[in-house]
Amino acid sequence: MHFKLAAKGTITDCREALNAQLAELKMPESQENKVVRMVAHYVVADYLDPLHDPWQAQCQALRAAHLKESPEPKASFAIDCQISFGA
Repeated sequence: MHFKLAAKGTITDCREALNAQLAELKMPESQENKVVRMVAHYVVADYLDPLHDPWQAQCQALRAAHLKESPEPKASFAIDCQISFGA
């Protein structure tokens, strides 16, 4: 299986692009799909969430103080991998 995806834009744009690609994976779940989902999990957990969480906390503090929110941070990522199992 060859999996290729690149996304650029706000963190939400990147997350939505990744989720849309994952939604297109065929069921039942194959070993290759499990690897793709694992890679996607790490893109979110190790890259997108650490960018998003501090921004979200800052926005909540600004809202509480009735101040203007800062724009959502930009992000980008690219995944290009070949996954194969067997003898």
